[in-house]
Amino acid sequence: MNGLTQMPLEGVSFAASIDQPDAPSQSKPQYFEMFGHRGCDMRAGRR
Repeated sequence: MNGLTQMPLEGVSFAASIDQPDAPSQSKPQYFEMFGHRGCDMRAGRR
């Protein structure tokens, strides 16, 4: 876009949750870092 190379998107699409609200989540646990702290969200994708 405008001469800049775009990075590919990462992650899981949430389109299935719109089309099929009762479909099981495809998200996996998420690891993150913020302000020198680390965390792991094992609940990722739960409703």
